[in-house]
Amino acid sequence: LKADRIDRLPDNTRILIDYKTGLVTTSAWNGDRPDEPQLPLYAVYGNVENVSGLLFAQIRPNKTEFIGRIRNDRNSLVKYPYEDAMHDEWQAALANLAVEFSSGVARVDPKNGGKTCEYCPLPGFCRIHEINEHAERSLWEVSENNEEDEDA
Repeated sequence: LKADRIDRLPDNTRILIDYKTGLVTTSAWNGDRPDEPQLPLYAVYGNVENVSGLLFAQIRPNKTEFIGRIRNDRNSLVKYPYEDAMHDEWQAALANLAVEFSSGVARVDPKNGGKTCEYCPLPGFCRIHEINEHAERSLWEVSENNEEDEDA
């Protein structure tokens, strides 16, 4: 695990930087299943001490900017602060994902429902449609049973 760049600041803290040419957002670091876990992974398990911020260095035609989180005292670069509690949240989420993966957990559970499946190139290999059809049949059976109860 190694960040594209690690800057050491005068106070001996470090900023982890990852270069990206696509669109990025720090909200992709949130939740139990982060969409962009790379920088949080470096912060938690990358053997870097005294991390005071994580930044995407977004490099796009006519627009280069830093997007990320830095401790409050250096917050002129980005909009939101880096907080110690984030480290604990990332550690818990990443550890849970690692345990599930190593345990063979393979739930069919798209994070964003239909949006995730919209551009999938392998729909024939996925079981999500089976699950959805089963759920629809179950709802139909419950509805049908309720109608029978009302008629009785």
